[in-house]
Amino acid sequence: MLDHDTLQSEKLQFWRDGFVVVRNMFTRDEMAVVKRKVAEIEAMNARVDHLRTQQALGEHPSFETIFVWNDVVGDDLFAKIGRSYKILDRLSHYYEDDVYDYHNKIVLKYPGIVGFRPHQDYAYWQGYGCRFPEAHAVFVAVDAATRENGCLKLVPRSHLLGTLPHGGWSARGSDDGVLPEELEALFARGYAFEPIEAEPGDAILFHGNTIHGSDDNGSDQPRIAMVATMNTRRNSPDPRHNRPGHPYWSRQARVTAPITDADLALPLPRFDLRCEPDAAPTPT
Repeated sequence: MLDHDTLQSEKLQFWRDGFVVVRNMFTRDEMAVVKRKVAEIEAMNARVDHLRTQQALGEHPSFETIFVWNDVVGDDLFAKIGRSYKILDRLSHYYEDDVYDYHNKIVLKYPGIVGFRPHQDYAYWQGYGCRFPEAHAVFVAVDAATRENGCLKLVPRSHLLGTLPHGGWSARGSDDGVLPEELEALFARGYAFEPIEAEPGDAILFHGNTIHGSDDNGSDQPRIAMVATMNTRRNSPDPRHNRPGHPYWSRQARVTAPITDADLALPLPRFDLRCEPDAAPTPT
């Protein structure tokens, strides 16, 4: 059970600043289990090898640093984060609507791996059938996130700016951030990045229009994270435009059990799952 007064304080900060940091949402021991599982998954290891090949060729493969899947309803280890009551109940309070796990990602930011240009997530989600900037991220640190290894950095109050134009970056990158001239104008007006260093188990919850990014990992330490992307019931994708087949809203059972070593034996999510239009909920 989450404390109501704490939730109210977090809610005010979330809507004021565009993000809130919840320290120790999960334990270090839980994140150690998640890290062991990530290291075992062949598809994730193959992705890291591919990233290093791309970077050696001069590419900036930011999007490829995230391993994404849409299977959010299974009983796998990662669901213990994505469907945790600590996330779903918290955000349902912030948004005054039922929140569900929309899809999940592991950020494979090993030493030498590139970061993300400054961007807003809703710049992408609006093209996938979501009408409002309520599809947004919960960044959960699996490793310690430091300035040296490319911790997340956010621009406070940037969620109040609306969705800004994106593009205009190097053609050798896979991510299009906020237009550089837009960023320059914002910084001239006093907006600035706030780096958020995090310990394993800390969570950063931020709005779909909050500008954020990260530097390259120039250290010898990994910065693995899980990003659980959340959405609200009222923002369930329009099935006519849900091109990547992201999950539609459904009332998700909250997970209350901690992550343990026994969860390493659970089946993996179906990484290739795509949700069909006929899975969309009937409007009420």
